[in-house]
Amino acid sequence: MYKQNQLLLFLFFSIIISAQEKQGIVNYGYIKSLQLGQKQGKEFNAQLTFDTNHSYFVSEKDSLETDLSKLVNPVYTEANEEKGTLAIIDLSGTGTNSVGNQVYFDREKDTLWSYVMGMGNIYVKEKRPTINWKFEKETKKIGKYTCNKAIATFRGRDYTIWYTTALPIPYGPWKFNGLPGLVLEAYDSDYKIYFYFKKY
Repeated sequence: MYKQNQLLLFLFFSIIISAQEKQGIVNYGYIKSLQLGQKQGKEFNAQLTFDTNHSYFVSEKDSLETDLSKLVNPVYTEANEEKGTLAIIDLSGTGTNSVGNQVYFDREKDTLWSYVMGMGNIYVKEKRPTINWKFEKETKKIGKYTCNKAIATFRGRDYTIWYTTALPIPYGPWKFNGLPGLVLEAYDSDYKIYFYFKKY
């Protein structure tokens, strides 16, 4: 009986410890439409890795893309709906590199480190930005998760975030950290930036 109680106590504490040491990987899709908006841009894979006190988000990285040739294709949009003509918007390269765009978040220090492609080999350090989220009552299903809606203006754009408290992880893509659950979808009002959940 004593050994059974010890075994049960050991299993109980093992479950508690493993629950506290949350870690995982979340895969997202990311459509970057800075010129046109409305999700009319290149589509990339993005990934969030995390543990209890840290998260690391990366997008536009060569190793995340299974077929870089898809990213070389031009992006089209209708220039004249009546005539049905198309305008070529972007013929540039893949938009990725070996490093990608990165955001590292340290919860204990409440600090972000960002690496943005095109700025040279520079990491920018900043305090986690304060985003004044307005929590809405609206919910929707993303995959198997019921998500709650939050909206805010951040760095000149109006964002909508969908997060799930079923995964009480305060992380998300880019700089969207600190919500009461994992962010599964995020976009600005013009869909110039659009992150969407793929798998966890």
